[in-house]
Amino acid sequence: MGTNDLQQYIFALERGNNAESVSDCLNPVFLQIMADIGAVFRSRPEKGVSVCGEMAGNPMAIPLLIGAGIKDFSMPAKVIPLIKKTISVFSEKECCDLLQRALKMDSAEEVAAMQKSILDEKNLTGPVEIIPCPL
Repeated sequence: MGTNDLQQYIFALERGNNAESVSDCLNPVFLQIMADIGAVFRSRPEKGVSVCGEMAGNPMAIPLLIGAGIKDFSMPAKVIPLIKKTISVFSEKECCDLLQRALKMDSAEEVAAMQKSILDEKNLTGPVEIIPCPL
């Protein structure tokens, strides 16, 4: 599933629209949709779901996707080391807890602040710029 296109269709926005607070992949509404998708696929173990797009290569988003039960990702090769490192420092329970916290927030900015703080605590900031995913 391409998260960029999914965001575009859900929020009825054109690519490049500056309404990032609405279209951000860390928006709690969008995260709830991803959690719902994950729940559907967890209930059908014979089926699988894979995520591609900007969200799949975003270290802020990966723990939240894992918390939603989504574990297959397609991303640019240059971010694979950072994403592997990110995944390695989070337990599945932590990811689930983070997602539940994020779903109670009011904005993508709040979720991004929480995720940035946690990534900082785990020493995951570095040369790759960690930003929310705009359309």
